[in-house]
Amino acid sequence: EEDDDDPSGRQLKRMKRNFDRIVKKYNLFSDDKAGEIADLLTGNVEGLSEISPKDFAQRYGMTEDDASSFLAWIQIGVRFKEEAIDPHSASGCALASQLNKVL
Repeated sequence: EEDDDDPSGRQLKRMKRNFDRIVKKYNLFSDDKAGEIADLLTGNVEGLSEISPKDFAQRYGMTEDDASSFLAWIQIGVRFKEEAIDPHSASGCALASQLNKVL
């Protein structure tokens, strides 16, 4: 059950809705784009070890704000994955609880 008194939970929910809106608006999970984005974000693009929101926006024809929001949600997912590797860590459990409320 969702706790409406949980500001961080509300923030995660807003971030997820915004991420979904951006994905749909720019058709980012078409087969070609999804693979390209995955390669880009995991450092599998030669000569590019990281990408800024400005560069991401230019590459995918979006606003810098949308690129920043998209990348922020990806960072949340990466952080969750890293913390969830140790499921007994306090931060991993807290983040899992937050994400379960959102999703």
